[in-house]
Amino acid sequence: MTIDINELREAIQTFGSQAINESDLNELLDRLELTESREAVYKKAFEISEKTAHDLTEKVIPNIRDQLETAEKERDELRAKIEAIEKQKPIAWISSRNGFIAKDNKNHEYNLPLIHAFGAQPTPSIPEGWLRAIDEALVVANIGVANASDTYEQAKAKLDSLIGFHVDVATDPAVNGGYKLVSVRLTPKTKGVPR
Repeated sequence: MTIDINELREAIQTFGSQAINESDLNELLDRLELTESREAVYKKAFEISEKTAHDLTEKVIPNIRDQLETAEKERDELRAKIEAIEKQKPIAWISSRNGFIAKDNKNHEYNLPLIHAFGAQPTPSIPEGWLRAIDEALVVANIGVANASDTYEQAKAKLDSLIGFHVDVATDPAVNGGYKLVSVRLTPKTKGVPR
């Protein structure tokens, strides 16, 4: 049943409270109760939304802002590191064809630049040319390899083995052209090594 509120008001003004029958009164009370319960729900929803808005403005948004500022700072630091790496000159070049490493890229055979890791400091070492030459001689003689990390005793033992190998080869008639090692006495006339 639908109540026309305007008609009900006119009837009450004309006839007083006797103008309302019991079913209209019950319907009005139900509507009032529903309105009050809706008002309580709306009030609770408003309180929740106010608290959410407060939390967003006072807690969440500042936290997100701090995280964003930290991320921007990290991004800028990484960008600066990348720019520094890009400015580095290669310390060597690697061939993608065979994996060999060269100090320079004069013949353009080596196409992959090798650079220091960012912030890496060069380690003190023996001159590279010496180490490479000794390493090559050790490998050719099938004695081993020279390592920059070898101790003095290890390096000396490898060098002694290398020298001993060359002495053995030089004194072996089977490989030196048939020559034998003989003792020669120098005289004042020779003034040096005999030929």
